[in-house]
Amino acid sequence: MDQLETKDNPSITAGHLNSKHIYSDTNALSEKMREIIQKQDVEEKIVKVPKMETFVSGSIIPTTVCDDLVKFYNDDNSPFPILEGMIGKVQKGNESGTAILDKKEKDSRDMSVHWQIKDYRIANFYRELHRVFVEYRQRYVTSQSLRLRVYETFNIQKYPKGGAYFKWHSERVNTEPKSAMRALAWMTYLNDVEEGGETVFFNQQLVIKPKKGHTYIWPADWTHTHKGNPAPNEEKMIATGWYEFY
Repeated sequence: MDQLETKDNPSITAGHLNSKHIYSDTNALSEKMREIIQKQDVEEKIVKVPKMETFVSGSIIPTTVCDDLVKFYNDDNSPFPILEGMIGKVQKGNESGTAILDKKEKDSRDMSVHWQIKDYRIANFYRELHRVFVEYRQRYVTSQSLRLRVYETFNIQKYPKGGAYFKWHSERVNTEPKSAMRALAWMTYLNDVEEGGETVFFNQQLVIKPKKGHTYIWPADWTHTHKGNPAPNEEKMIATGWYEFY
């Protein structure tokens, strides 16, 4: 398993990803903890500062598989419609978080795809995603005690220039079955983005640069609150979905 090239913290790994595309400020946190320890006159050799484990990990899917998924999205004969991106938003009169349209919080064009469709492009992508999932479970062995399966649908999303999922959010937010059963989230970048377009994880202090084929998996809960940065001059495409309990 390759080491990620992280800013300030070479200990974070993410499968076979070469992470010039992922950054971390965890070492700065460790330095702050050391300062506090020293002020309290506690010998540093006694108090060990643990390295932060992000649980954001993954691998690389072949770019040809990504290209086929983009072609599926753009295929006029695809059986699934492309709709304005929706968000689950809890507000007065919408306490369940039913999906609504709010382009100030998410500006995208989404296609929801059923895995069961008989199309080689979807089948090939599923096979590669499953490989990444198996590698994730091998890295975090205690996750193997969980009974997980891929969610019945996944989304192919296109963000226009300047578009993004601007809002901080997590993937499991309420007791509605579609949300509550999510255990892991996953995302594959379907194209390179030169400027902007990063995925930002709040608590992990990670900023991930979009690189075609790079696929990440992470826990679906509030601990992994995240958002997307807009790409001012380019479109960004991703595939994303969940693994759920059963």
